[in-house]
Amino acid sequence: MLNHYFKTALRGILKDKQYFLINVIGLSVALSIVILIALFVRDELGYDKWLTGHNRIYKLEATATPPGGAPVKVAYTPGRMAPELNTRFENEIEHAVRVYPNETSVRRGTSQFNETVHYVDQGFFDIFNIPFNMGASDAVLSNSNNIAISKSMATKYFGTENPIGQILDINHSPSASRIDYQVVAVFDDIPSNSHLNSTFIALLDPSRYVNWPWVTEDWNSLTNHTYVKFNETADITSFQNNFASFTRTLPITANNDADKTPRFTFSMINVADIHLKSTALRPLKPGGDIKTVNTFSMIAILILIMASINFTNLASAQAIKKAKEVSIRKVMGANRKQLIAQFLGETILTSFIAMIIGVAVVEMLLPLYNDFLGKNITLYPLSNPLEAITLLGFSLFVGICAGFYPAFVSSSFRPAKILLANKSDIPGSTKLRHILLVVQFTISIGLIISTLIIYAQTLYSQNIDAGFEKENRIVLSGSGFNQVAPASKLLKEQIANIPGVKSVGISSDSFPNQYGNFANFLLPESNNAEPVNIQTMYMDADFLKTYGVIPVAGRLFSNDFIGDFETIPENDNLPITRSAVVNEGLVKLAGYENADDAIGKVIRAANDRPIDITIVGVVNDLHTESTRQTPTPQVYFATEAGLDFITVHLNDAYNGEMGQRLERVWGQVLPDVPLISNLTTDVYDALYIDETRRTKIFATFSLLSIFISSIGLYGLAAFVAESRTREIGIRKVLGATVLDIVKLLIIQFSKPVLIANIIAWPVAYLNMEEWLSTFAYRIDISLAYFLFAGGITLLIAWGVVIGHALKIARANPVHALRSN
Repeated sequence: MLNHYFKTALRGILKDKQYFLINVIGLSVALSIVILIALFVRDELGYDKWLTGHNRIYKLEATATPPGGAPVKVAYTPGRMAPELNTRFENEIEHAVRVYPNETSVRRGTSQFNETVHYVDQGFFDIFNIPFNMGASDAVLSNSNNIAISKSMATKYFGTENPIGQILDINHSPSASRIDYQVVAVFDDIPSNSHLNSTFIALLDPSRYVNWPWVTEDWNSLTNHTYVKFNETADITSFQNNFASFTRTLPITANNDADKTPRFTFSMINVADIHLKSTALRPLKPGGDIKTVNTFSMIAILILIMASINFTNLASAQAIKKAKEVSIRKVMGANRKQLIAQFLGETILTSFIAMIIGVAVVEMLLPLYNDFLGKNITLYPLSNPLEAITLLGFSLFVGICAGFYPAFVSSSFRPAKILLANKSDIPGSTKLRHILLVVQFTISIGLIISTLIIYAQTLYSQNIDAGFEKENRIVLSGSGFNQVAPASKLLKEQIANIPGVKSVGISSDSFPNQYGNFANFLLPESNNAEPVNIQTMYMDADFLKTYGVIPVAGRLFSNDFIGDFETIPENDNLPITRSAVVNEGLVKLAGYENADDAIGKVIRAANDRPIDITIVGVVNDLHTESTRQTPTPQVYFATEAGLDFITVHLNDAYNGEMGQRLERVWGQVLPDVPLISNLTTDVYDALYIDETRRTKIFATFSLLSIFISSIGLYGLAAFVAESRTREIGIRKVLGATVLDIVKLLIIQFSKPVLIANIIAWPVAYLNMEEWLSTFAYRIDISLAYFLFAGGITLLIAWGVVIGHALKIARANPVHALRSN
């Protein structure tokens, strides 16, 4: 019986190759998109679920509430947190460990690279069951001079040599000393779908940080990532309540004595939720976005709906064409179950063929897809039975869903009615097909509008006036704490002498801001009696000039004014003095009417010894972060000490020759510090990499949705043209022209597109308004986006239909009337 159904389905497919081809193309394109998105979603939702007992592993996050400022959640916690948890909650916690990430230089012989070493506590490998390729985890943390490296780092530093027992010379920040570490183990590269990015792991030895207690001992410094793994019997909800009480007893400084507001509060997040749900700043690895996952999932569903609509529309059209055949088969004794099985067999077989093609397309596109997303997603349906069963089950589901309506409608034909009426149509079927067309084009138009708005916002963000010049600026730095600062003045002098260098400035941070240092200030003319936490940045007198910053009031720093720099009187009773350049946000916060009113005014740093700061200049609110954020009040100080970033303004665009000159000077001055160089324009473009990717993905999906809609419309137009042959023949006999006939068919297919616009416009507007609301600086949604999307969709629909319309309009009506 099954063999008979298969043969019948195959004959039905071969009998009408055009509809079969249209169905397969549309469905295979849609299925390939759905598979690619499903792989992305699976990867995003699977972060850190490879860890044994991941549901019992939590990460602590701190929320810092600065005086006068908004709370800020960060991924770091105090260095004392993990040891204290092990002591206080030993009955509930298996392990609490610290991870201290240290950006530094790693050297082997003459090879030297910037790397990040993770210094960890005993118990780290009990929480994170990382597979080892060589050696064992026990040896790694048994000695503070041992180190484990990832498989990729073993290849990078040792090639084909055995790395076990080899020595790596590592700069041990924050000290300037270098320590020899012996490689005792090699672990497999941590899966890409993990928030961890460990490549070097060594023991965190508190005795090495005695002179830097903020690393391991200070409760008021956020320096470590803290992880907790609970016992299997632990009540995590109960622990969270006890933990909240425990943190209130910690020796953490209060913001002020009036309300005893703690400087830090703490929360926990499950390790599997970190990637998509954590909002903490400065994570070990950039996180994902649950909204993106949900959006992509919705797009996959919409694309699949569009393809299924094509399938249903064309299958129902075919069913109507076969109405007489079905009626005759019923007269000959075929029952309804047999007819349903036949029609479902055709749609399921088509779905299986489309799935095979879709999987082949995915396999071809995966390398490009991974490069685009920066992932390592794989699909192994031939070697993974679960994947194969999932794909087969999904194609079966699609085939049944798409063929369900046509199969049941076709099998319900009454032979006498169909044969006596001499027609092959079903009341209401045309209306249903038009409704399905409306749904298809609503999705397509919505995607086009979204693509246009996302692209426009991304373009706006990348080209907004930042308040400074980004072109032809390159920032030089080195990993590790305070590695560049001691030699920054010498580097500046030598770089300034390189041909092609226009100016050089040095600073404590770079544009855009990476670290965001803050300090407390008293603003005498504001309404804030308490100190206010304000972002600060230190720089030499040439830094702002190097970026082409122009003051809106007063002046910038100058070496000609000694008062611009910190002056410490010998009399301890007198305040330290210095100058500052501030932004307009600070002017408003301080209570001044305008920028000119702020010049010459004094604000005070709330330190142990007062620091009187005279405002000598005001600049625009510089956009040193994404346009999602409003620029915060900022204070800029002039200094020549502790500056790690060197900004170089080039006469012309950066090229390889200039790069070699900069590397040569850097190597002469800092031979032990590998150079890190970044063009300012590249760093700013990276702020919008998610928006750029989203634009490209939406554009791709929009084009594919139009393609799927168009081929479905093409097939439906062919059916309509064929089914209305006699009607059009009669119209021509009665005097209708070719233009009249073409207009008739174009109007018929324009109506669903116009109705789709009416539905898609408000839906797209509301969705895009919600998305744009996350930007502090955004575009206005113009009617032009909607008109363009609607117009281009209508033109495409006309282009698809007009070929069939011309063909049937030009046909000789005599042939049409004779054939009926």
